[in-house]
Amino acid sequence: MSKRHRAYPLLAATAALSFLLGACTPAPQAQAPEPMEVHTGTIKLDAEVDKLDYLLDDGAEHLVASVAHPTATGSTAEPRTTLLINEDDSTWSPGNYELVVRCVGSGQVYSVLTIGSQTVAGEIASCSEPGGEQQLSLTLEQSAENSRVTIIPVGDTRAAVGYVIDRS
Repeated sequence: MSKRHRAYPLLAATAALSFLLGACTPAPQAQAPEPMEVHTGTIKLDAEVDKLDYLLDDGAEHLVASVAHPTATGSTAEPRTTLLINEDDSTWSPGNYELVVRCVGSGQVYSVLTIGSQTVAGEIASCSEPGGEQQLSLTLEQSAENSRVTIIPVGDTRAAVGYVIDRS
């Protein structure tokens, strides 16, 4: 054997010994991170709900009138978005109907009215003071069964929403 081949096992043994000694050396201690302080609270939209209930109670007779509903519930750290979905299985006569959606607070909402197979949709761009309002019109050529109103908060909306439906 040449000297070169005899040196190879010696180099391998030296490398293995260096690795083992390095593995036995304790690793530097990492400091634990400071605990993160999380401020949480309950989402409170009572003032917005009260204000919108006042606005919705206009003294007029409506075909359908909702009370105000909050768009979010839960804690500020983990809010839960609340969709408003109301369905009715009554019969609607031919004619023109108007959905008026109102919101008070911050953010925006998307609303949909379906009567029978007819659907109309739109968006309130801002619920900020003094509040937002949107009117959606739908015309029925013939009687229809069932209706559905859906109001969907967009993004981080914190508002109260409600609606009325009238025949125009």
